[in-house]
Amino acid sequence: MYILVIGGGKIGYHLVRTLLAEGNEVAVIERDLRVCQVIEVTYGIMVLNGDGTDPALMREAGAERADVVVSVAGRDQDNLVVCQMAKAIFGVQRTIARINDPRNEELFHQLGINAMVSVTSIVANLIDREISPQEMVTLLALRHGHMIMVEMNLTKHSPVLGKTLTEITIPPESILVSILRDEETIIPSGSTVLRDGDEIVAITKVGHQDELRKVLLGTATGNHPSIRIA
Repeated sequence: MYILVIGGGKIGYHLVRTLLAEGNEVAVIERDLRVCQVIEVTYGIMVLNGDGTDPALMREAGAERADVVVSVAGRDQDNLVVCQMAKAIFGVQRTIARINDPRNEELFHQLGINAMVSVTSIVANLIDREISPQEMVTLLALRHGHMIMVEMNLTKHSPVLGKTLTEITIPPESILVSILRDEETIIPSGSTVLRDGDEIVAITKVGHQDELRKVLLGTATGNHPSIRIA
């Protein structure tokens, strides 16, 4: 896939590394010239210096052929504008936006953004679940950039169908954050039974994502997006 990333800060930098490791073609637009130079030297990819909300710059970056546009800039309004332009002007089918203020999640959803990443909301949901001390250690590691968020869809071939979470042994330092089932978002507990078609969002330690996929899907391969959390 060709993925255009807007924002080359901590999240964008690590996201690029993950996407490249999974075999994707990636380009970046970043305001800070120094950051652009670091990314270009480190990864050898196209990096454009400028405002990601500039349609001319997005066109120069090849937004028309992008399969996914991911906007992880520091301001929610910039991420919203980027994703809306990607859809309206360049016909991009899938857009993903970083949200810094969780109060904006509903607005982004109403305006057609396909997926949103709000670390604040993830943390709040986990706290609401009365997480265990072990899970809290995993949660605290988020702020050090050691964790990755993985999305995957269960199929009829998944070895965990019909099992509760307590019956499944997932890799260390991993948490299942949410399950989307029939347009309903479920915050899973130990008694939650996994079903065919469940869309799972999980957080795991960097390097454990393939092991987690193997547990849930029966295979470590597949086209499932991951987002490094810095």
